[in-house]
Amino acid sequence: MSSRYDRGEGGRRGYGGRGSSPPRFGRSGERGGGGRPGFGSGYNIGGGSRPSLKGSQPGERLRKPKWDLSKLPPFEKNFYREHPSVSNVSQSAVEQYLTERQITVRGRDVPKPVTTFAEGSFPGQLSYVVVLFGSIWTN
Repeated sequence: MSSRYDRGEGGRRGYGGRGSSPPRFGRSGERGGGGRPGFGSGYNIGGGSRPSLKGSQPGERLRKPKWDLSKLPPFEKNFYREHPSVSNVSQSAVEQYLTERQITVRGRDVPKPVTTFAEGSFPGQLSYVVVLFGSIWTN
């Protein structure tokens, strides 16, 4: 006499009988286990091909590149271009502006203060968008 737990067709229960595993679902619900290995794509807890990162830092084996600075092209961080209206401001007007607002400036070749957004010499598209949104926010 056979029981319902035998391999027979009539007694199949669960996920298909003995030796089968539950269905695997990927990120979007499709069958087959999609996604990246080791990140919820299977039921292989504690095993798999990836070593555990527990107790270690990702990237701990990375090393700094050894750059030959003589072969790199020189790079200068001098992006500021003074707006013509800022260039035309006299030194006495600059000093008056700074003292009225209690601004202290130190250093060599300090640029004159920019008093409006338009004098900031930002790229055209950026200026356009900021002015556009500025007019929306203020109205």
